[in-house]
Amino acid sequence: MNIEALKIMIEEDRQQGFVPFCIVGNAGTVSTGAFDDLSALSVVARENNIWFHVDGAFGSFVVLDPSRQHLIDGLSEADSLAFDFHKWLHTPYAAGCVLLRQISMLNATFSSPRNYLVGTKRGFAGDTPWFCDMGIELSRPCRALKVWFTIKEHGIIRLGQSIAANCDQAQYLANLLSKYDFIQVLTPVSLNIVNFRVEPDELKNSDPETVDIFNDELVNDFQEKGIAVPSTTRLKDRLHIRVCVEIDPISDKLAKFQSDFWREEHHWYTEYSYNSTQSITYTIPFTSTIAMQRFFLLDVREEATLFEKCDNT
Repeated sequence: MNIEALKIMIEEDRQQGFVPFCIVGNAGTVSTGAFDDLSALSVVARENNIWFHVDGAFGSFVVLDPSRQHLIDGLSEADSLAFDFHKWLHTPYAAGCVLLRQISMLNATFSSPRNYLVGTKRGFAGDTPWFCDMGIELSRPCRALKVWFTIKEHGIIRLGQSIAANCDQAQYLANLLSKYDFIQVLTPVSLNIVNFRVEPDELKNSDPETVDIFNDELVNDFQEKGIAVPSTTRLKDRLHIRVCVEIDPISDKLAKFQSDFWREEHHWYTEYSYNSTQSITYTIPFTSTIAMQRFFLLDVREEATLFEKCDNT
């Protein structure tokens, strides 16, 4: 978020009679893993008496990685923080959490005066927080137990090491991809997400929309072949392949992929249609510039380094 632009928008809104009431900072965006300057946002929020919320759905867990804790400087100044244990803490879905600086805010918002929801001084309804006063749910599952088991089994230090390893693996992948002229890594890697776009020689003279379709079909090929499950996102209005690394025993998976994949004949093709004013079907052999076999792990000689790195972490 552009801090100066934010200040201008707050002033303009107030001049038009609006009341800005909340600033939301990102601690790890979905598409790229980018972080807002949370410290600067908190200062703007305090100066303007505006609620400061941080969306830390998965990125806030870098607090467990000492080498990346600087990314969330200013997080402690938030009025509220949302994050999901079922994302980077590997807890079964669903286990979301919200933290507020003042719990009275939740009670003031969600508590109900119904007779059957009133607490007592003694008994089962006494001397304990009523969680129905802190959210929209009355009947609710026990989400806390699986979170407790995850932390109890692995420990905070081990979970932090896993997060650090995922970020290192993502950076390693980005470095390998950057060695190839036909692969454009278009966003810096600050977390565990790598975004890239394949622009083969065969499509050099094609319009950007055609290259978008090619990358989209490439992702489908990966998924349908059972190689990996990357996703897609749009950056600067162009489709990119998005790899999010958030598994721990990745070395065995990559080793199996390398073993199975290289036994196959290297004659992979993809077909797709592009409908604008007319339908066009392209057939691109991966054995030319792209070399599908070397696309994801890129070079079998370099894979050994990746496996060693994963094992050591």
